[in-house]
Amino acid sequence: MKHLGFEVTEVMEGSLRKPGENFDREFRFNLAVVFPALWRILAVAVGRARGTCHIDGVARDAPAVGTLELSPFRPLLARYTFTFTADDGNQYRFDGWKSAGFNVRRAWTTLPGHLYDTQGEVCATVTLRFSFRRHFPGLLRSFRLLWPSAPEREEELQPALHA
Repeated sequence: MKHLGFEVTEVMEGSLRKPGENFDREFRFNLAVVFPALWRILAVAVGRARGTCHIDGVARDAPAVGTLELSPFRPLLARYTFTFTADDGNQYRFDGWKSAGFNVRRAWTTLPGHLYDTQGEVCATVTLRFSFRRHFPGLLRSFRLLWPSAPEREEELQPALHA
């Protein structure tokens, strides 16, 4: 059975710091995420994410593919995971999550995470932010419902975990 889904594009930007470096590198991602079933937002919705990742001196708008696990009610989290190939040809994986705390606005606008190398070792610490002033209007404009009968949905709705 096909379900009503939705798509949204999110931009987050901030910094990355590698061990041994005494400076931060600019980090930004722009991901379009397709959630195949809107009703899953009541529990845990997993969407397939595709977009670009930019890290100063590491990756210049590299294609990024991964998932966004969204659970806005319980356990109140949003987990972002995606991989990309850097300018040096090496593949990296970003893994970060927002979780609600006492300061809800800060909790949903700050994304701490780590960057992992091909061996699965942490190679950088990341802090990204969602700016209501700069990013929220674009997020609202990007939201669209994906109707079950739309023929273009077949590719979009492949299981997110196999991306």
